[in-house]
Amino acid sequence: MILIRNRASGERQAVEMADGYDVAEWEVLGEVPAGVDPMLATIEGGAIVNDAAVLEAALHAAIDDAAELARQRHFPTRPGQEATYTRKQGEAVAYDPAADPALFPLLSAEAGARGIGMAELAGLVIEAAAARVMGHAGIEAARIGAKRAVSAASGPDAMRAAAEVDWEAVLAA
Repeated sequence: MILIRNRASGERQAVEMADGYDVAEWEVLGEVPAGVDPMLATIEGGAIVNDAAVLEAALHAAIDDAAELARQRHFPTRPGQEATYTRKQGEAVAYDPAADPALFPLLSAEAGARGIGMAELAGLVIEAAAARVMGHAGIEAARIGAKRAVSAASGPDAMRAAAEVDWEAVLAA
């Protein structure tokens, strides 16, 4: 097993052979000795050794990436759509049936399109916003909890186990 590092990003990979990797882009750090986990490999004094900090940082980044994917699967991620939801939520919270409907353009337009009253729609929008907040809160709690568990774990196997999050179960809670 050979440890290589991307010159631009610093990304490390353990590969069987360095053939096929552009030498201008990747540098060979050396052969990974027996007993050194390639996921923990780092250079210390010119030797490749285990380094739990390398694995911890990689697992923290993987947890962040997985949390973001969970958000994207269940909540709007398009900036325009998110801005519309935020504005519509603001209109719903501020909605006053005695006020001019022109003060609530998003509610007015959607209520007309759905064939329901603005007061009913305002309630639906507030309910949906609350559900999104709870979903985001669950994801954030699971993300932070997993990262703390990784940092507290002893040994590579325990660290990897701590990084495993069932995001569907988090969102179902």
